Amino acid sequence: MKKKYIKNSDAKYLVKYDAIRIIKGFFIKKEHIFTVKNLENDFPDMPKAFQIYIRLCSMQRKQAKLARRVNKLKKYYEKPTELFARFVTGYFMTPETIETVAPITVKRFLHLLNNGYYKELKDLFDIFQKKY
Repeated sequence: MKKKYIKNSDAKYLVKYDAIRIIKGFFIKKEHIFTVKNLENDFPDMPKAFQIYIRLCSMQRKQAKLARRVNKLKKYYEKPTELFARFVTGYFMTPETIETVAPITVKRFLHLLNNGYYKELKDLFDIFQKKY
């Protein structure tokens, strides 16, 4: 009973997609565009419970899309290599700010830099210090 109306109509596609285009006819093609936003206009005889169900499915898809995006960005920004790259970039641009935000990290970084741990980075720092 739950999906009985939806199964027998074109609304069944709206359970999976937010907007669909259905082309009917062989010689004379009729095109119908259905969206979740225009659910009442597209399906005026659909019971309210089914409209709510389709909107719920749409919102779940949007929430899943946002969650995937947040997880992808979080995974990217929490990588040690990315954190180090952001730290070095910040230290190049505004060393005073970085020193106030992360003094222990700056101290460790400068210790390793002066001891030759970051070979090419040391040369780059020397070039920029001589230039300015």
